[in-house]
Amino acid sequence: MVILEKDGKILLIRRANTGWRDGEYGFPAGHVEANETFLETCVHETKEEGGQKMERHTSNWRAA
Repeated sequence: MVILEKDGKILLIRRANTGWRDGEYGFPAGHVEANETFLETCVHETKEEGGQKMERHTSNWRAA
């Protein structure tokens, strides 16, 4: 699960066409793929589900 906050706003996604909890809001989340780190999963799920690119900023991640 990824919780992104920027300018006092939190990114939520609305589930659709998944067959599970459609219409509900939640944070970008997903499964770790083979040969993928937890952080790589966070980055690709945030882009895939939330349309947000993330970049590394010192030791933290932030929405680009």
